[in-house]
Amino acid sequence: MVIGVEKYNPKDIMLFISFPKRKLAEIFIKLKNIPEALAETSDLLFRYGVNILTGIHIAGAPNVGYWIFFADFTNAIEPPGIIVEKLRTLDKVVDVKYVESENFIMESFLYPVISWDRRCVIMDAEQLGLSLTKMKELLGSGGAMLLFYQGFEYGSQLMKWIKKVIEYKMSTEDLLKILFKTYRTSGWGLAELIMKDEEKKVFIIRVYECFEALSSSNTKIEDKSCDFNRGFWSGALSEILGVKMRAMEEKCIRKGDSYCEFKVKLWD
Repeated sequence: MVIGVEKYNPKDIMLFISFPKRKLAEIFIKLKNIPEALAETSDLLFRYGVNILTGIHIAGAPNVGYWIFFADFTNAIEPPGIIVEKLRTLDKVVDVKYVESENFIMESFLYPVISWDRRCVIMDAEQLGLSLTKMKELLGSGGAMLLFYQGFEYGSQLMKWIKKVIEYKMSTEDLLKILFKTYRTSGWGLAELIMKDEEKKVFIIRVYECFEALSSSNTKIEDKSCDFNRGFWSGALSEILGVKMRAMEEKCIRKGDSYCEFKVKLWD
Protein backbone atom coordinates (compact mmCIF):
# COMPACT_ATOMS: atom_id res chain seq x y z
CA MET A 1 0.00 0.00 0.00
CA VAL A 2 1.35 3.40 -0.95
CA ILE A 3 0.79 6.11 1.62
CA GLY A 4 -0.50 9.32 0.07
CA VAL A 5 -0.80 12.72 1.64
CA GLU A 6 -4.41 12.88 0.44
CA LYS A 7 -5.34 10.43 3.22
CA TYR A 8 -4.73 13.10 5.84
CA ASN A 9 -5.65 16.67 6.69
CA PRO A 10 -3.19 19.39 7.73
CA LYS A 11 -2.72 19.81 11.48
CA ASP A 12 -3.04 23.48 12.41
CA ILE A 13 -0.93 24.10 15.51
CA MET A 14 -2.56 27.48 16.07
CA LEU A 15 0.44 29.83 16.09
CA PHE A 16 -1.09 32.74 14.21
CA ILE A 17 -3.71 33.59 11.66
CA SER A 18 -4.06 36.35 9.10
CA PHE A 19 -7.30 37.58 7.53
CA PRO A 20 -7.09 41.08 6.01
CA LYS A 21 -9.95 43.44 6.86
CA ARG A 22 -11.41 41.08 9.47
CA LYS A 23 -12.00 41.59 13.19
CA LEU A 24 -10.16 38.76 14.94
CA ALA A 25 -9.85 37.56 18.52
CA GLU A 26 -8.26 34.76 20.49
CA ILE A 27 -10.50 33.40 23.25
CA PHE A 28 -9.26 31.25 26.15
CA ILE A 29 -12.07 29.55 28.08
CA LYS A 30 -11.42 27.46 31.18
CA LEU A 31 -14.28 24.99 31.58
CA LYS A 32 -15.51 22.54 34.15
CA ASN A 33 -14.67 19.07 32.86
CA ILE A 34 -18.26 17.86 32.75
CA PRO A 35 -20.67 16.85 29.97
CA GLU A 36 -22.28 19.66 27.95
CA ALA A 37 -19.73 22.32 29.00
CA LEU A 38 -18.33 22.62 25.50
CA ALA A 39 -21.77 22.35 23.90
CA GLU A 40 -23.28 25.17 25.96
CA THR A 41 -20.29 27.42 25.33
CA SER A 42 -20.25 26.86 21.58
CA ASP A 43 -24.01 27.36 21.42
CA LEU A 44 -23.65 30.84 22.93
CA LEU A 45 -20.95 31.72 20.40
CA PHE A 46 -23.18 30.44 17.60
CA ARG A 47 -26.11 32.58 18.76
CA TYR A 48 -23.93 35.71 18.70
CA GLY A 49 -22.64 35.01 15.19
CA VAL A 50 -19.01 34.21 16.11
CA ASN A 51 -17.14 32.33 13.38
CA ILE A 52 -14.61 29.98 15.03
CA LEU A 53 -11.60 29.56 12.75
CA THR A 54 -9.27 27.11 14.48
CA GLY A 55 -8.80 25.93 18.04
CA ILE A 56 -7.70 23.38 20.63
CA HIS A 57 -9.77 21.67 23.31
CA ILE A 58 -7.93 19.92 26.13
CA ALA A 59 -9.29 18.27 29.27
CA GLY A 60 -5.98 18.39 31.11
CA ALA A 61 -7.19 17.71 34.65
CA PRO A 62 -9.98 15.69 36.33
CA ASN A 63 -12.11 18.75 37.10
CA VAL A 64 -11.22 21.41 34.51
CA GLY A 65 -10.15 21.73 30.91
CA TYR A 66 -9.79 24.55 28.47
CA TRP A 67 -10.87 25.55 25.00
CA ILE A 68 -8.81 28.10 23.12
CA PHE A 69 -9.49 29.31 19.61
CA PHE A 70 -9.09 32.02 17.00
CA ALA A 71 -12.39 33.52 15.87
CA ASP A 72 -13.68 36.00 13.34
CA PHE A 73 -15.98 38.62 14.94
CA THR A 74 -16.54 40.66 11.78
CA ASN A 75 -20.20 39.65 11.51
CA ALA A 76 -20.82 38.97 15.21
CA ILE A 77 -23.81 40.62 16.86
CA GLU A 78 -21.65 42.06 19.65
CA PRO A 79 -17.91 42.85 20.00
CA PRO A 80 -15.57 40.36 21.73
CA GLY A 81 -15.63 42.08 25.11
CA ILE A 82 -19.40 41.85 25.50
CA ILE A 83 -19.53 38.24 24.28
CA VAL A 84 -16.77 37.31 26.73
CA GLU A 85 -18.88 38.74 29.56
CA LYS A 86 -21.79 36.59 28.39
CA LEU A 87 -19.50 33.55 28.47
CA ARG A 88 -18.50 34.33 32.06
CA THR A 89 -22.13 34.06 33.15
CA LEU A 90 -22.34 30.40 32.11
CA ASP A 91 -22.34 28.00 35.05
CA LYS A 92 -19.87 25.62 33.43
CA VAL A 93 -17.32 28.35 32.60
CA VAL A 94 -14.56 28.90 35.18
CA ASP A 95 -12.68 31.75 33.50
CA VAL A 96 -12.35 33.57 30.16
CA LYS A 97 -9.46 35.57 28.71
CA TYR A 98 -9.21 37.19 25.31
CA VAL A 99 -7.18 39.41 23.01
CA GLU A 100 -8.50 41.07 19.89
CA SER A 101 -6.90 42.49 16.78
CA GLU A 102 -7.58 43.29 13.14
CA ASN A 103 -6.11 41.51 10.13
CA PHE A 104 -3.59 39.39 12.07
CA ILE A 105 -3.43 37.70 15.47
CA MET A 106 -0.88 35.50 17.26
CA GLU A 107 -1.52 32.97 20.03
CA SER A 108 -1.09 34.62 23.44
CA PHE A 109 -1.97 32.19 26.26
CA LEU A 110 -0.24 28.81 25.83
CA TYR A 111 3.19 27.60 27.01
CA PRO A 112 4.99 25.23 26.90
CA VAL A 113 4.17 23.16 23.80
CA ILE A 114 3.61 19.59 24.95
CA SER A 115 2.62 16.22 23.58
CA TRP A 116 1.79 13.54 26.14
CA ASP A 117 3.64 15.51 28.85
CA ARG A 118 6.76 15.79 26.69
CA ARG A 119 7.87 19.32 25.92
CA CYS A 120 8.15 19.97 22.19
CA VAL A 121 9.69 22.71 20.06
CA ILE A 122 8.00 23.77 16.83
CA MET A 123 10.34 24.62 13.97
CA ASP A 124 9.79 25.41 10.31
CA ALA A 125 10.45 22.13 8.48
CA GLU A 126 12.17 23.70 5.49
CA GLN A 127 14.46 25.85 7.61
CA LEU A 128 15.33 22.90 9.83
CA GLY A 129 16.18 20.81 6.76
CA LEU A 130 18.30 23.64 5.38
CA SER A 131 20.19 23.95 8.67
CA LEU A 132 21.00 20.23 8.57
CA THR A 133 22.28 20.59 5.02
CA LYS A 134 24.35 23.62 5.98
CA MET A 135 26.08 21.53 8.63
CA LYS A 136 27.19 19.09 5.94
CA GLU A 137 28.31 21.95 3.69
CA LEU A 138 30.46 23.39 6.47
CA LEU A 139 31.81 20.18 8.02
CA GLY A 140 31.76 17.72 5.10
CA SER A 141 31.81 14.04 6.05
CA GLY A 142 32.23 15.03 9.70
CA GLY A 143 28.94 16.92 9.53
CA ALA A 144 27.21 13.94 7.95
CA MET A 145 28.50 11.67 10.73
CA LEU A 146 27.37 14.16 13.39
CA LEU A 147 23.86 14.29 11.90
CA PHE A 148 23.71 10.50 11.75
CA TYR A 149 24.57 10.09 15.43
CA GLN A 150 22.18 12.88 16.43
CA GLY A 151 19.41 11.05 14.58
CA PHE A 152 20.49 7.72 16.09
CA GLU A 153 20.23 9.08 19.63
CA TYR A 154 16.88 10.72 18.97
CA GLY A 155 15.39 7.59 17.38
CA SER A 156 16.68 5.40 20.20
CA GLN A 157 15.39 7.66 22.98
CA LEU A 158 12.02 8.17 21.30
CA MET A 159 11.54 4.41 20.98
CA LYS A 160 12.50 3.90 24.63
CA TRP A 161 9.85 6.43 25.62
CA ILE A 162 7.20 4.78 23.41
CA LYS A 163 7.91 1.37 24.98
CA LYS A 164 7.76 2.88 28.46
CA VAL A 165 4.42 4.57 27.79
CA ILE A 166 2.87 1.43 26.28
CA GLU A 167 3.92 -0.61 29.37
CA TYR A 168 3.40 -4.01 27.76
CA LYS A 169 5.25 -6.11 25.24
CA MET A 170 4.33 -5.64 21.58
CA SER A 171 5.51 -7.23 18.34
CA THR A 172 8.15 -5.56 16.21
CA GLU A 173 5.58 -4.72 13.53
CA ASP A 174 3.16 -3.15 16.02
CA LEU A 175 5.94 -1.05 17.54
CA LEU A 176 6.88 0.12 14.05
CA LYS A 177 3.28 1.10 13.35
CA ILE A 178 3.27 3.28 16.45
CA LEU A 179 6.64 4.76 15.47
CA PHE A 180 5.35 5.55 11.96
CA LYS A 181 2.31 7.29 13.44
CA THR A 182 4.54 9.30 15.76
CA TYR A 183 6.74 10.23 12.79
CA ARG A 184 3.69 11.37 10.80
CA THR A 185 1.88 13.25 13.54
CA SER A 186 5.12 15.08 14.38
CA GLY A 187 5.23 16.37 10.80
CA TRP A 188 8.42 14.55 9.76
CA GLY A 189 6.94 12.63 6.82
CA LEU A 190 4.84 9.61 5.86
CA ALA A 191 6.55 6.28 6.53
CA GLU A 192 5.60 2.72 5.69
CA LEU A 193 7.18 -0.70 6.06
CA ILE A 194 7.98 -2.20 2.65
CA MET A 195 9.80 -5.36 3.73
CA LYS A 196 10.85 -7.09 6.94
CA ASP A 197 12.86 -10.19 7.68
CA GLU A 198 13.04 -10.45 11.46
CA GLU A 199 15.19 -13.57 11.35
CA LYS A 200 17.90 -11.90 9.23
CA LYS A 201 17.22 -8.48 10.81
CA VAL A 202 16.58 -6.69 7.51
CA PHE A 203 13.91 -3.99 7.07
CA ILE A 204 13.06 -1.58 4.27
CA ILE A 205 11.30 1.64 5.26
CA ARG A 206 9.90 4.05 2.68
CA VAL A 207 9.31 7.71 3.54
CA TYR A 208 7.26 10.18 1.52
CA GLU A 209 7.80 13.91 2.01
CA CYS A 210 10.77 13.48 4.35
CA PHE A 211 11.39 16.97 5.75
CA GLU A 212 15.16 16.57 5.52
CA ALA A 213 15.01 15.91 1.77
CA LEU A 214 12.31 18.32 0.64
CA SER A 215 14.24 21.40 1.74
CA SER A 216 17.56 20.69 0.04
CA SER A 217 17.08 19.64 -3.58
CA ASN A 218 19.33 22.49 -4.82
CA THR A 219 22.19 21.90 -2.41
CA LYS A 220 25.73 21.98 -3.81
CA ILE A 221 26.98 19.09 -1.67
CA GLU A 222 27.67 15.81 -3.46
CA ASP A 223 26.34 13.64 -0.62
CA LYS A 224 22.59 14.19 -0.85
CA SER A 225 21.51 11.53 1.62
CA CYS A 226 19.26 12.22 4.63
CA ASP A 227 21.81 11.50 7.34
CA PHE A 228 19.68 12.57 10.31
CA ASN A 229 16.86 10.29 9.16
CA ARG A 230 19.32 7.45 8.47
CA GLY A 231 20.40 7.78 12.06
CA PHE A 232 16.82 8.04 13.31
CA TRP A 233 15.75 4.75 11.74
CA SER A 234 19.01 3.10 12.85
CA GLY A 235 18.50 4.12 16.47
CA ALA A 236 14.79 3.30 16.55
CA LEU A 237 15.25 -0.18 15.07
CA SER A 238 18.22 -0.83 17.38
CA GLU A 239 16.01 -0.10 20.38
CA ILE A 240 13.12 -2.21 19.06
CA LEU A 241 15.25 -5.25 18.27
CA GLY A 242 17.83 -5.01 21.05
CA VAL A 243 20.76 -5.23 18.62
CA LYS A 244 22.71 -2.50 16.86
CA MET A 245 21.19 -1.69 13.46
CA ARG A 246 22.30 0.68 10.70
CA ALA A 247 20.26 2.24 7.91
CA MET A 248 21.48 2.98 4.40
CA GLU A 249 19.45 5.27 2.16
CA GLU A 250 18.94 3.55 -1.18
CA LYS A 251 16.57 6.14 -2.70
CA CYS A 252 16.19 9.83 -1.96
CA ILE A 253 14.00 12.71 -3.08
CA ARG A 254 17.17 14.80 -3.41
CA LYS A 255 18.40 12.42 -6.09
CA GLY A 256 15.21 12.66 -8.11
CA ASP A 257 13.30 9.76 -6.57
CA SER A 258 9.68 10.26 -5.53
CA TYR A 259 10.41 9.07 -1.99
CA CYS A 260 13.27 8.23 0.36
CA GLU A 261 13.91 4.56 1.12
CA PHE A 262 16.04 3.18 3.91
CA LYS A 263 17.39 -0.36 4.18
CA VAL A 264 18.04 -1.14 7.84
CA LYS A 265 20.13 -4.17 8.74
CA LEU A 266 22.54 -5.46 11.38
CA TRP A 267 25.48 -3.14 11.95
CA ASP A 268 28.45 -5.18 10.75
